[in-house]
Amino acid sequence: MSEIKLATFNLFHFAEPGVYWHDKLKPATATYTPAEWVSKKAWIADRLTTMAADVVAFQEVVAVEELRSLAASLGYVHFHSAAEPKFHKDDASVYVNATVAIASKWPLQPTADFATDHNVSKDSVIDGDFRFSRMPAAVSVDLPHGKLKIFGLHLKSQGTFVEDESIEAAGPLWEDKFRALFRLRSLEGLQQVAKRSAEAAVVYRAAMAAIAQDKDVPVVILGDLNEGPQSNTLAILTQTARVFNVGLTPYANLPEAEKAKQFDFKLYDSYGLVPNNGSPRPNTHKGSHPGVLDFVLVSNALNPKSKAKHSVQKVEVLDTHFVDELDERLSSDHAPVLVTIRATA
Repeated sequence: MSEIKLATFNLFHFAEPGVYWHDKLKPATATYTPAEWVSKKAWIADRLTTMAADVVAFQEVVAVEELRSLAASLGYVHFHSAAEPKFHKDDASVYVNATVAIASKWPLQPTADFATDHNVSKDSVIDGDFRFSRMPAAVSVDLPHGKLKIFGLHLKSQGTFVEDESIEAAGPLWEDKFRALFRLRSLEGLQQVAKRSAEAAVVYRAAMAAIAQDKDVPVVILGDLNEGPQSNTLAILTQTARVFNVGLTPYANLPEAEKAKQFDFKLYDSYGLVPNNGSPRPNTHKGSHPGVLDFVLVSNALNPKSKAKHSVQKVEVLDTHFVDELDERLSSDHAPVLVTIRATA
């Protein structure tokens, strides 16, 4: 592992022509024509070629086999899809949820089973029927000089969607309709924040378990977190908040050798591990409210300050399609994030 590149890449509705995105209200823009599909795949192939990453985690994957074939044609012969995409129960041409996939130029093996391997419900206020909105992908990648444990994520989307019928049922007065709208929206807002936080907690616990198995094997999270650098979601995943005491013992009173152990179980936003010369952080999502939603998080085994054998050396946001104002349908509304890891000695 003298040098390896890892990337997270939200593809924006990677669904073959004839498959509609969530509904058919806007069929002209909620699916692709055959010509548009060819163009979109060509753009993705160009991005992958430019990045030359060793491992890529993809989000918004619906056409799983199409992506598997496209990736294989570019040298990513190892592929894992976290789950099957979900389609509308009354219309198989409408997809309601995409999936996450990981493609690698090196052999990989699926690891954590997120369908069953979590106890967040019994340990928190989250309901017992907790399920991921999109199942994470978890793999171990065999590199020429070592292993990586990688989690591919696409956490619960932001947004509060309420059924129009529920608002209409509130009565004929506009005041009643507004009250119903805001009441339902407040509950939906609570649900999406709680769900995303729960997902982050489950993934962090899986990452912590992987670190505990072997602290020298790097753990990497590649994903669209659907929240930004200052979010509670990222704080749950990284656990970089200051530690004041451990149990009944103040942190300051711990032996120096023991203090350092806290860093083993933290994850680090890779962007903060490299010099940025005071430049503003590039947005990874344009949308109506541009911001940073896509992250590469790494364990202490890749932290330049930890004096590990390998560390994060470079972080790039490939956002030229934002600058060139390309159609997001034929490119993406997200920019891939690419991280380069090199040997430190």
